[in-house]
Amino acid sequence: MPSRPDAPPPELLYLLSGDEDDFIATCADMLPADIAEALNDLPVEASVRVVTALPFHLAVQVFDEPELEGRGEIVERLTDEVAIPLIEAMSSDQQVELFCELKDADRSRLLHVLHAPAREALKVLLSYPPRSAGGIMTTEFVGVPSTWTALDVRRHISEVGSAKETVYAIYVLDEKDHRLLRVISLREVVMAPSERSVLEIGEGRTPVSTRPVADREEVARLISKYNLL
Repeated sequence: MPSRPDAPPPELLYLLSGDEDDFIATCADMLPADIAEALNDLPVEASVRVVTALPFHLAVQVFDEPELEGRGEIVERLTDEVAIPLIEAMSSDQQVELFCELKDADRSRLLHVLHAPAREALKVLLSYPPRSAGGIMTTEFVGVPSTWTALDVRRHISEVGSAKETVYAIYVLDEKDHRLLRVISLREVVMAPSERSVLEIGEGRTPVSTRPVADREEVARLISKYNLL
């Protein structure tokens, strides 16, 4: 794999004060993590100008970077026209991190104007302690009913996969009460005969689970103990 050239120094983001095309071209050659790191070295007002000028898809990727500091301060200074689509496109766990940084007034204002699905998902996640499993979990997973076949799952992933944070694990749910029955991997679904039931795919072991109020250190211990992806 060819090595990536060194990222441009943070000072290059000040190109925004000059030609906008030069600025966009410079950022196009940077990874989101590099831009996030550069923003950390800029004053808040300069960061706001950079985020506003970035192509939307790149701005979302930058805001999804856990290393980005001061997201709350940046969002508080963005116009609603810029902030709302950006927040709604972020991954759910990073949305929670952002809203925990916001002042109470800004949190209430932005929650009120978010679209209903994003608002309701955020309210659920914000109801858990920040360091708990519930506080850091994502709602963007692939869940399928237990009556589906491998072909049904593959079609479903092709339709919704781009909107999910992860598709490596597929969660098989009871059709009546949405209780988790088993977890199967994307590889197992791809390799299975099309007509095979999801209940017949994989080894069928009881899923490793924890309580939503469990501390994240307990979650990390389980992930390490069972060598989970």
